[in-house]
Amino acid sequence: MSSNKSMRMRLDWAAPILPGHSIAGIPFGMPLEQLLSALKANSTDGGGPQVLRFANSPLLRFEQEGESLRLRAIEIPKNYDWQDVVMRLGFKDGMLSFARVDRVHWDGYSYNGKLFDDIGLGGQVRNLCRHLEPCLYDDAEEWFYFGRSSDGVRVAGSACSLEQDPEQIIGTICVASRWLSWPQA
Repeated sequence: MSSNKSMRMRLDWAAPILPGHSIAGIPFGMPLEQLLSALKANSTDGGGPQVLRFANSPLLRFEQEGESLRLRAIEIPKNYDWQDVVMRLGFKDGMLSFARVDRVHWDGYSYNGKLFDDIGLGGQVRNLCRHLEPCLYDDAEEWFYFGRSSDGVRVAGSACSLEQDPEQIIGTICVASRWLSWPQA
């Protein structure tokens, strides 16, 4: 992907979540430098190079720390530093390898993209289990894993199994380009 192409890339806060392929219109395997160029191409006037808005998104600020990027919703009232982080992007050998989106408790800030066109943040974990079987809960890690290890999807709900809370909602979605080992996100 040329850098010109990365600048024209359509970033979208409501783009489908396609495990192994893309999130927010950002393809897995994209080089970090090209993604930084694309993010900077979406920067807002007067907000500085790290403040951006793209299709369907709230006003965001991105921060780079080594081989990871965090997107923060700027206008969220918060008590703790972590409360405004709405997306994390992780890179391995300079290439996008995983993405994590977190539900926040204020309308309009959480990622709006869906898995299978209908399941996203705030949806019920059990509905995702209907698409990806088996649905396995790891009570030590507090994540739900699905199907074959190559599916590259995991979600977090209310920190317990579906037997304990069958109505729990998805608070975090993490997708990967391929399942080697899950990074700590």
